[in-house]
Amino acid sequence: MENCNERHSRCVHIKDRDSTMPTRVLDLTSLPSRQDMAGDPHNWRQLFKDRSCKLRHITPGSTGRYVALSYCWGKSLAYTTTSGNLAAHQRDGGIAFAQLPKTLQDALLLTRYLGLDFIWADCLCIIQDDKADWEQEAARMADVYSNAYLTVAATRAAHCGEGFLQARKVGTGDLVHFEDILGDFDLYFVYDDCTISPGSMESVTPQPLRVQRVSQEPQISHVVIAYSSSE
Repeated sequence: MENCNERHSRCVHIKDRDSTMPTRVLDLTSLPSRQDMAGDPHNWRQLFKDRSCKLRHITPGSTGRYVALSYCWGKSLAYTTTSGNLAAHQRDGGIAFAQLPKTLQDALLLTRYLGLDFIWADCLCIIQDDKADWEQEAARMADVYSNAYLTVAATRAAHCGEGFLQARKVGTGDLVHFEDILGDFDLYFVYDDCTISPGSMESVTPQPLRVQRVSQEPQISHVVIAYSSSE
C-alpha cells in the first residue's frame, strides 16, 4: 500500500484524498488498534474475541477512508443486518466480533492492522430484508468499490465461514537436480497464485471468488536454490 501510494503514477495524486463514504459502514474504532496488534499475529483473535463494533449511518456527502470487502457468501449467511436488528447494530458494541463469520472476522483484523477505522460489507451495511434499501444500495455498489481506499477480495474463501487468513497450501512445483565440481544442488521452480503481478486476479489454481478464465501457462514466480553440498 505504501509503495502504491508513494510511487504509482496513477495513485500518488489521490493518496491523500478522502472519498465519498457509503450509506453505512462498520465503525471499528472500538476494536484493538494497529499498535495493540503489534507482535505475534497468532494472538490477534484472542485480542479481538471479546470486543465489539457497531454499524454507523453516514451523513450524506461525508468523506473519508474505508475498506470494501468482496467475498463469497456461500449458500447462506446467518449474520446480517435486518429491519429487526438494525437499531441494535447501530448501538455501541452492537456487533460482537465473535458472532461474525470467519471471513468478516479476518477482514476486520486486516482493516485494523492497516490502521483504518471503517469497512463496508454488504451483509451488514445493507438492510437485507428491506427491498427499497437493498435496491437503493445495490445501485450504488459500483461507487462503493470505486471510492474505497482499499478493496479486500477474499478469493480463497468459498463461503463466508471459511476465512482467508490461514496457512496457504502451496504446490511442490518442479524440481531439477544439478551436480558440478562444487557439489550438487536442487532448483525448485515454485508457481505462485498470482502469476501476473501482486494483486492480480489471475490465478494458477482456481479461486472461488474470481471469474473463471481461459487457462494460461503458469509463469514462474520464484526459484528456490537448495544446496546439499557442505561447501
